[in-house]
Amino acid sequence: MTDAGNSYSFDRPSGYRICVQGVLDPSWSTRLEGLHIETQFSVGAPSTTVLTGQLEDEAALNGVLAALYGLGFRLISVTTT
Repeated sequence: MTDAGNSYSFDRPSGYRICVQGVLDPSWSTRLEGLHIETQFSVGAPSTTVLTGQLEDEAALNGVLAALYGLGFRLISVTTT
């Protein structure tokens, strides 16, 4: 799939940065494909959790997003790194 000159491949490993609203305990890392979990706290604003790391393929990404949805987290963004 090609978009505006950028080549994306969803069938091989890629780095991702996933941001969700709320606090996710780092112990969930093993259940979320080993992604690094870091929560950012702000005064007067909702906390944000950032998950970063490499996922094997689009199926793994979908699994992580489905797990976060199932846990009730609001998705803010997903970007490749």
